[in-house]
This record gives sequence, C-alpha cells and structure tokens, in this order.
Amino acid sequence: MTAPLPALARDLALCCLFLSLLCNPANGGLAIPGLRPGAAPMRLRGGARPTKADDKGGVLAKKEWEGVDKDEVALESQSQYDDDDEERSGEGSDEMSDDAALEDREQQLRRRVEAHPHDQEVICDLAQFVWNTLGDLDEAERLYERAAESNPHDVDALQSWANFLVGEKRDLEGAEALYRRAVESNPNDADALTGLADFLSEERKDIDNADLLYKHAVEANPADAECIGAYAQFLVEERADRDGAEKLLYKAVDACPKDATALCSLASFLCQERRDIEGAEKYFESAILASPHDADALCDLANFKVQEKRDIEGAEALILRALASNPEDCDVMDAYASFLEKEKRDKEAAREVRRRADSLRAYNGE
Repeated sequence: MTAPLPALARDLALCCLFLSLLCNPANGGLAIPGLRPGAAPMRLRGGARPTKADDKGGVLAKKEWEGVDKDEVALESQSQYDDDDEERSGEGSDEMSDDAALEDREQQLRRRVEAHPHDQEVICDLAQFVWNTLGDLDEAERLYERAAESNPHDVDALQSWANFLVGEKRDLEGAEALYRRAVESNPNDADALTGLADFLSEERKDIDNADLLYKHAVEANPADAECIGAYAQFLVEERADRDGAEKLLYKAVDACPKDATALCSLASFLCQERRDIEGAEKYFESAILASPHDADALCDLANFKVQEKRDIEGAEALILRALASNPEDCDVMDAYASFLEKEKRDKEAAREVRRRADSLRAYNGE
C-alpha cells in the first residue's frame, strides 16, 4: 500500500486526482495538449486548451492557497461531473479495477458511435481509444477512415487519420494526401495550414514550403495566438530568425493583450532566446491575471520560477492551483510528478501521481 503524502498540498492534489478517476465524464476524452514536463526547458507555446477563465485570482498563487480547505476543493472538482451521472454505465467505487473501468469506457464510446453513426468527432474518440488503449491498429484505421468519410471536409477528422498514418504506419504518402485534402477543403483554416506545415517541416524537411504555409496561416488568421506561436517557433528553430519571431509574438500580444497563449509564448521567447528574465516574468504574470485557471499558463510560470528564480514553494503552489482547476489534466499530473521527483526528492509520491495519470490516459485513449 502506498504511503500517504505528508503535506496538505499533496493531500489536496491526490484527492483531486482520485475524484477525477472515479468520476470520468462520459462525453468523450480530452484533447491532447502540448506536454509540460515539469522543470524541463520551456518551448514557445503553440497553443493551449480551452480555459475556465474568470476575473478572479491573481499571480501570487501561494497566498491564494494558504488556508484552503481541501475537502471544499474536492467537492468543487466532483460537482462538474454531476450532470454526467446518467451517462455513466456503471457506479464508480473505490474497488473498481482499471480493467473494469477501461471496459466500461469502451462500451460507452461504442454506444455513442451507435447512437451517432455519422458524427466524425464521436467516431474519432473511439478510434483514439482503440488505437492508444486497446492497440487494435486495424480497427483504429477503419474508424479513422469512417470518420473522414462521414465528413470529407472536416479538418480534425482528416488530420486525426493522417496523424495515425504518420505515427503508427509511417505511411507518409497517405498522410500527406490527407493533410493536403484538409487545406484544399479549408484554404484559410489555421489548423489545416499549420498541420501541413508541421508535416512538411518535420517529415519532409521541406522548410521553404512549410514557411510559406505558416506565413499564409498567420496572414489569414492574424489574431490566432496558437498559429502565430507555431510560426514563431518555426522561425527560431528552422530559420534562426529570432528578430522575425519576436516581431510576430509582440504583434500577437498587441492584437490579443489578454490571450494567455500569446502572453506565455512571448514570455517563453524572452526567457529562452533573449534572456530577458524581468520581461519574461512580466508576461507570464500577465497571462495568469488574464486566465487564472489556464493550466498551461500556470505550469509555464511554475517552470519559470523553478528554473530562473529557484522559488520552489511558489512553483509548487502554481502547479497545485493548475491541478485543482484542471483535475483531469494528465500533463499537469506529469508536471507535478516531475516536480516531486526533481525538486522534492519524493520518488514514491511521484510514482503515485504518474500511475494515476497513466490510468486516466488509458481511460481517455491518449
């Protein structure tokens, strides 16, 4: 039996994790976000998941967490799933095994496909689970193909199938055809354009054409911070054009001064490429003020505090805040596990957090 974590903060974190595993929503898995490996070197952010931003909260997360009632936070984490109770196929219990939970999840997804046989998003959810959790590559490919046929112009369906072909089959010809289909059907769509640009850059090493696609994506979507961040990162990594990247990132912040993605991308650039620590901290803190519950922004600032300030307590408070606001975010769990292992030297606690993250990823088909 795993020993309990000693600190109130860790009790709170594991309480939220435990509730999230018992009360998984039945309305599909989470989108796969960019990884946040704890105190690893930061990268320019190409985007963030949807956030639950509001006007409350602030930068000094440690003060906000002093005196927090962990039971109250746990109840808040539980409450978001109350509306999904009727959709769950079985009653959760402490004794429910991972295998039983995965079997239950599979049946949920299959029932949803039966109920919505032409919904490409529902079909892709099942395909992702079949691929990543069950390991049935043949059925996964059939499902991805079915999703794309259900809506031949849907960017997500086309790119999901293409990603499978690249990641599992190494069928680059088939994948490129799908990426190009997405662009042909949606010539100004930021995801379609950057998806093909990523593929050309990473798999074909076709830097010039990738550059043209990124540029077109930014011109067609001048307020899309995720798209701009992706192009800026490309300019730094492939063109060594730091001035061009910096100009893009400041333009994004000027266009969307309260966008956490734009603010964190600029902050990361200033920290990594310019070593402007004061400027980076300013923009990281602005991102938290703009989106107090954004898991990416909170973990980015936590990384910054560890690497540049050696503010371990402040960093832990930020990660715990991200975990409480996003209790089913596996990447926040990974960040916390890395933090526990590297900064707290608590390998046992880190293993427990990673185990829970792995269980949740399997449930979501990630």
